Amino acid sequence: DLTRGQMVKTSMFYVAIIAFAFGCTSGMMVISQVSSIMQKGFAMTATQAAVYVSVTSFMSMMGRFIWGWVTDHFNKYVTLSIICGLPVITMGLLAVSASMPLMVSVACLAVTALCYGGFGSTITPITADLFGAAHVTENYGVMYLAFGFAGLVGPQLAVNFSSGGDYTTAYLVAAVISAIALVMALLVRKKVLSSYTD
Repeated sequence: DLTRGQMVKTSMFYVAIIAFAFGCTSGMMVISQVSSIMQKGFAMTATQAAVYVSVTSFMSMMGRFIWGWVTDHFNKYVTLSIICGLPVITMGLLAVSASMPLMVSVACLAVTALCYGGFGSTITPITADLFGAAHVTENYGVMYLAFGFAGLVGPQLAVNFSSGGDYTTAYLVAAVISAIALVMALLVRKKVLSSYTD
């Protein structure tokens, strides 16, 4: 039952918040840039691209429900590892194939958005589990800064690492960031498992 001040003095806080912040980044990049990706990569009009904005937004919303259910019925740290790990695959696939078919690209973007939504349903229970329930509201408020980080960094990745409608480098950077998030998630899980056996 750590207070906010006590929580930020633990090493686990920094491991967990990196997992959340880096994990959210690829999803935020996709959701903020999907219209541009569709218009520049597939020669769509803004009206046509708006359909895919709706698709990714819907998937983000569904991620909260789906991953919330998974978290409630299975291990929350396995869930965290999955939603950090799937974007490594989806962003990696988009990065290695410059001529990905539309439906495959949309599927990769949609899965990334689905995982992004999952962070909204895992941050609170994991924060409470790691640092106690007594001060979970204020601790959650600090941990939620991960979304702010992703909101700042995600769109900038797409802007700074894309060129003429080619998002290959942006996808590659997002995959690397997601891989770092996965490593942090696995470290959190390992720490929790070791505490159960101590």
